[in-house]
Amino acid sequence: MSMVFCYEIFFEKAIVTKITSKRRQKIFELLKNKYEGLKENDLGFFEYSISNKTLLFEYILTEGRNRLNILKVYLDISTIEEDIKQLCKIHFYCKKIDNRDWVEMPVEVFFDTLNNLVKNSSKTVSNIIAETESYISEKRVERDKNKR
Repeated sequence: MSMVFCYEIFFEKAIVTKITSKRRQKIFELLKNKYEGLKENDLGFFEYSISNKTLLFEYILTEGRNRLNILKVYLDISTIEEDIKQLCKIHFYCKKIDNRDWVEMPVEVFFDTLNNLVKNSSKTVSNIIAETESYISEKRVERDKNKR
């Protein structure tokens, strides 16, 4: 009985891995059509540069009964001043990826299909850039005002 259970778990994991791989490839193709110059980096993220900003896309398929497709967008904040970066880490969800600091924002959709995630990703890309730049500018002004 326990041997059958082990095989069941093994095959379930194998199927999930295959599904994840196929969906990941599909979302990469969809994103590549939308974002010219998108490439997969050494860490498995999809990397895109726009207006001297580096963005990463991460696709996640959650495991369990109700599998969810998740697409996260990351904006590199590694090159900003350390004091402002620390404030960003408090204000935004941030993640350290390959020794660089990134602001994280998920693509929000009502139905989590791959097409919907890609379709709504441009709104998230615009939001993450606008919100981060606005916050950084605001904090620089406050800092400079306090130095006087």
